[in-house]
Amino acid sequence: MLPKLRHEFVLAPMVGVTDIAFRILCRRHGASLASIEMTAANAILHSEKVAKDILQFSDEDRPLTLQLMGTNAAEIVKAAKRYEEKIDILDINMGCPSKTVTRIGAGSALLTTPNKIKEIVKACTSSLSIPVTVKMRAGYDVGSINVVEIAKMCEENGIAAVGVHGRTKSQGYRGLADWGIIKEVKDNISIPVIGNGDVKRPEDAFKMLEKTGCDYVMIARAAMTDPTIFEKIIELRKEGRYDKITKKEKLGLVHEYIGLAQQYNVPFPRIKTNTHNLTAGIAGSKRFRLAINSMQGTKEVLAELEKLAKDI
Repeated sequence: MLPKLRHEFVLAPMVGVTDIAFRILCRRHGASLASIEMTAANAILHSEKVAKDILQFSDEDRPLTLQLMGTNAAEIVKAAKRYEEKIDILDINMGCPSKTVTRIGAGSALLTTPNKIKEIVKACTSSLSIPVTVKMRAGYDVGSINVVEIAKMCEENGIAAVGVHGRTKSQGYRGLADWGIIKEVKDNISIPVIGNGDVKRPEDAFKMLEKTGCDYVMIARAAMTDPTIFEKIIELRKEGRYDKITKKEKLGLVHEYIGLAQQYNVPFPRIKTNTHNLTAGIAGSKRFRLAINSMQGTKEVLAELEKLAKDI
């Protein structure tokens, strides 16, 4: 069973984005659950750098999901066991469409090997004391939509919840997410379903709940540029409206993120990525967002932010 959450709206794991500072930022602005970015199980077992740079923990950062990627059931279990007391949920990635991931048979490529999925799921649910979830896509391509069958199999083998992104592997992030497939999964299993895909505005979160019947809504790209989307969703539920974020508030988010990143020693390349994303939409930020690519340290970023603030 999943831990009790404040509400249904959760932050998706995103490679290069959901570092500990960004997760805490989103939590402070309303996210009820967050996840460490997708991490290869064998990297956890063999790379000290991964442990140092990616696997960071804080009491403020809970409940917390660790999303693992891989094809070796024993490795996934061993990697999860290493951090079992520091996380609240293990999530198995079966949705990443990246060629780097799928060419080794992991991520969304697992959808083509249901027996491998069953092996991994059974190994994890039988070995871990925390709930295990899976996140998958509709299928590998339009000719092999098999998410309902795999969701049923996962439920039968002890999975606590199923996350469904309404696109196929072949779609990548193109086109529209098929919310109908999320509804179909929900209609065919009794465990919670986490819907994902094309929740761009607060209104979309409630549309997804209504149209699919899903239990939770997972937000990804919209949170990259505005972590306050979670606050806005809650405000919309309570007040029937929400205020758009101002330029001053956007800059405040950037400073809040950088402060957290410094506190937790987040590597500078990650700071650059998230600062670039968080300044999107601020008038006059185009020059800043181009300049950040060549910056060498946080002091440079803060100095440029001061210049940007003067234009507001």
